[in-house]
Amino acid sequence: MTRAGVPPRLLSSDASDDLPTVYIVTPCRNAADTLDETIGSVAGQQGPFRVRYHVQDGASTDHTLKVLRRWSERLSDDAAGIRFSWSSAPDFGMYHALARGFDQLRPRPSDVLTWINSDDLIMPNSISRIIQIFESDSTISWLTGPARVIDQEGRLVLERNTPPSTEIVRAGLCDGLLWNHLQQEGTFFRYWLWFCCRHCLAGHRLAGDWRLWREFAMHANLYHVSEPLGSFRQRPGQMSVDQANAYADEIDSTLNRDQRLSAFRSLFERRDELSAATVHIDDRGNLSHERRGIKDDFADFARQAGRTLAAQTAP
Repeated sequence: MTRAGVPPRLLSSDASDDLPTVYIVTPCRNAADTLDETIGSVAGQQGPFRVRYHVQDGASTDHTLKVLRRWSERLSDDAAGIRFSWSSAPDFGMYHALARGFDQLRPRPSDVLTWINSDDLIMPNSISRIIQIFESDSTISWLTGPARVIDQEGRLVLERNTPPSTEIVRAGLCDGLLWNHLQQEGTFFRYWLWFCCRHCLAGHRLAGDWRLWREFAMHANLYHVSEPLGSFRQRPGQMSVDQANAYADEIDSTLNRDQRLSAFRSLFERRDELSAATVHIDDRGNLSHERRGIKDDFADFARQAGRTLAAQTAP
């Protein structure tokens, strides 16, 4: 182990700038209770790559800055292959902080980015896995894994694998009603895609991820892996739980429910031909592509949405 208990990154002895770098941002505010574990999930990643990690704080009033100073000291010498930085300033919400955070970094167009919120975790070995995929196929511009939800103590609540096709994401159907949300924790993308679509986040407080994925899908195909890459932590008082209705309203303000229902019906008629693009990398580093049919998932979501809409309109 290196200083402060941070594991070595397993860099080769002649490590140089030709190693791939993953760029990660954590937007946060008053996150002292959970931020340690989030940063630890990034610092604990191992493999032949580098990490550029920035935490963008929104002028916290708790002990968040103390946590950040401590991690800055622990990671100050880049010994674990991670370059860490942080800054703190008032902002206009999570997506404003996220944009500020990415602006602190200097990736190349093909470099890989992600963000992880201060409640959540990147799964062990996720970065090593996705780096192999992105390095093996330059045509892959974004990918994600199954949803994984944990509770406050880190116990598994659910894992769910219902991968949407790119057409479904593009139509805005991953809204939690017509299809499951595309989990942000564990979604990775190239910088060119972020740069092309980042302006769509302006004005969003809650549903910026839904909007960003929809914009991504207009420019590049979405790929899926079979293993979870991140964990979403469910806890009382968090924005995504307490403001679920406001999240839905924000989606409606961009693309109303009638428009999404119309798109769902159109794609449902094509359900036999639609499929999710999946990729797998074996122990030898060989990448394979497959298509996963989503006909059965489509039928399940149609029934689920029908029940939900009926309940909402019942007298």
